Amino acid sequence: MGDKEVFIYFSATTQTLYFGTDFRVLVEFIYQHTGTTFEINENAAYSLLTHGHTLCRETLFNEIKRLAPGHYLEFTSEGSLEEKPFYLIKNTPVPISEQEAIKKIDQYFRQAVKRAFDKDAEYGYRHLVALRGGLDSRMTTWVAHDLGYKDILNYTFSQTDYWDQTVPKDITQVLQHEWMFQALDNGLYLSRKSREAVQLTGGRSQNAGVTHTLNMLNNINFNKFGIVHTGQLGDVILGTYYSGSKARAFSPGDGAVSQKLIKRVKYSSQVAVQIEDQELFKFYNRGLTGVNIGLKPMYQYTETLSPFLDVDFLNFCFSLPLEYRYGHRIYIKWIKKCYPQAADFVYEKVGGKINGRIMNIKGVPVPLIRVPSMIIKYLRKKTGRLHKTKQHMNPLDYWYENNNELKEFYNDQLKININRVKNVELRKACEFVFQKGATIEKDQVVTFLLFLQDMETYVK
Repeated sequence: MGDKEVFIYFSATTQTLYFGTDFRVLVEFIYQHTGTTFEINENAAYSLLTHGHTLCRETLFNEIKRLAPGHYLEFTSEGSLEEKPFYLIKNTPVPISEQEAIKKIDQYFRQAVKRAFDKDAEYGYRHLVALRGGLDSRMTTWVAHDLGYKDILNYTFSQTDYWDQTVPKDITQVLQHEWMFQALDNGLYLSRKSREAVQLTGGRSQNAGVTHTLNMLNNINFNKFGIVHTGQLGDVILGTYYSGSKARAFSPGDGAVSQKLIKRVKYSSQVAVQIEDQELFKFYNRGLTGVNIGLKPMYQYTETLSPFLDVDFLNFCFSLPLEYRYGHRIYIKWIKKCYPQAADFVYEKVGGKINGRIMNIKGVPVPLIRVPSMIIKYLRKKTGRLHKTKQHMNPLDYWYENNNELKEFYNDQLKININRVKNVELRKACEFVFQKGATIEKDQVVTFLLFLQDMETYVK
């Protein structure tokens, strides 16, 4: 699944391969041993400013590539280096009844949870388990509890008084779990942890998706805990990354955070994986690339696992008919049938419980009673006003407008570092996105600028 990233630099002249799991350490090592400096990968920069992360095989240096998930390297007899797959995710549906599908989902998921939690028990560790207001981490926690794992500490980070705080509080009270909550209020962690985030990720994913985890880790003594258990990517495994109810081809910009520079990103098999299919493109180039980079701070301390990414569970779910997965239809039916009490808590995405009648609105399962409020939420999102309230896990626009320290940090980074962008067209694009974009887009620009500042020694 590529959660342990491998970066590669191959010198055809000396027939030497340099590789590592830490981008910055690899860059320093190559520079110290060869004196090599690197060119900025402009396509990766545009991808960062558009998708919020680079595409699957790219880094922000042209000369350094990322090995794609499920692939290995092989030297050829001619002395070249080839990337070859040993595991590819397939989403070809296989006929199965809904009743049998629910039964097998539960079997595979319980097996996945047991595999992960037994590894903690093997070493006498406690279980550290993420918990938010959505369904994914909830089901990791709930099924682990149902299987008899009791020594659990759930952790949550969010804006206070939002569903991502209040729902985990209610769940842990019912399950009688210990619970640790880290408030993200004011967004100060963004300014205080951004440089560290860039050094950790190599600037391959915007800081806003990494810094909250870095902020929380300071409060945990990892000597007592084993694996960090998450619900990573569950909603697009038991749901789908297709933007509609039918399979469709990839279109440029699929999965992008910002639409402003879509036309400048070039997509090819050299930089992306599975560019023919929309769902598989998003899964590899968004899920297994951008989303999973958010877990990278954990690897300084321990390992992470999501039962949804267990290979047997994932393979089965991706073989289900699309009509089962679309709108989380079978996901919700599984919860209601096998763990009905877990459905008695609010589902953050819709602000309501899923234990009653559900209406599917553009792939979102909305309880009938919540339809009016979801229409209002949709309109706020379309007009750019959603994040200007506190009703979000990390309301970036609200923080930017109400926290002068955060606003000054972003504005100062633009002033200090914008001239580090040597390409005039790219520099103007950064200024345009920053001035015209929402806070999440400003964060993309600042991530790139901090990368240039941090890597100044190694840039040609």
